[in-house]
Amino acid sequence: MTLTPKSTSTAEENMLTPDQSDSEASLFPLSISSIESICENKTVKNIRYLTQSERVVLVEILDYSPYFTLTDSHNNIKDCYLKVTLEYPGLVAPETFLLLRPIKKKTRGHTEEYDPITDLMRSINLMWEIYFTPDQRKLLGDDFMYCLERYERSQHAKGVSNLIEKFNDVIRKLKKEGALSRNVRRTRYPSYELTCHILFQIYSRTVARRSHMLNVYQSFSDNVYGEIFPSLIDEFIKKTQINSNSVFMDLGCGIGNVVLQVAAQTGCKAYGIEIMETPCKLAKRQLKEYAARMRAWRLPTGRIRFHQVQQQIMH
Repeated sequence: MTLTPKSTSTAEENMLTPDQSDSEASLFPLSISSIESICENKTVKNIRYLTQSERVVLVEILDYSPYFTLTDSHNNIKDCYLKVTLEYPGLVAPETFLLLRPIKKKTRGHTEEYDPITDLMRSINLMWEIYFTPDQRKLLGDDFMYCLERYERSQHAKGVSNLIEKFNDVIRKLKKEGALSRNVRRTRYPSYELTCHILFQIYSRTVARRSHMLNVYQSFSDNVYGEIFPSLIDEFIKKTQINSNSVFMDLGCGIGNVVLQVAAQTGCKAYGIEIMETPCKLAKRQLKEYAARMRAWRLPTGRIRFHQVQQQIMH
């Protein structure tokens, strides 16, 4: 079952709608272009369903620094933020990525920062490996990924931009022809590798900036919070042979990572039950982004629901 924005499916019934006053949850991507300076103010346009990478970075822009410089025959514009857009296999608006690197922090207990360039390059590589047939890769050239990675390592902004624009043109062409739909149907459900990347995209856009909220609990109580490594869940899926006819329930689901991974990899019905309000709210935020991301990657979602229950019911 693939979710669409107008769907009234089971998954969307329990999605958390961000409060209009919550600026962090609102989606305000800037105007889209292949490569440009954003030193000047741009017209803001609201894209409702896919949380833009650009927005994640702009919220904490002081924690990022330029990675590329934009140069031409007339000007040498240093330390200028650049951005590119990326087409996805699904019928969604492109996503905008700022070509910035996070400033590494040495604060004790600080978690790894979101890196938009790594996200961008990984997304392109997965589409190249999974969504393109060998013949379709020839539209870009067999050395496409090698050249893109070389330009990225050498901080060649124009080279990266040109190759990504070429990639977008091919994606649009294949989508128009219906070729990507046929390719995806052959795989049915995403691989473990692709699932992990999509879950990373979801987490970085919904939970990462709010992760400190998960540390508020009483030690050695029923409310102790922890996360399970995706590799362990993948092993669990294989050993239990969960499939699209299965029903999976996670009691004490936290922010819902396990529920989302199992549903994504198998297409099963998946339920998450949680007693704490904050993790359950974050799980619902993740579910909303999950629906949009799976649509962007042209993948089925499975049927997912999250419920918060009273603590006495869990005993």
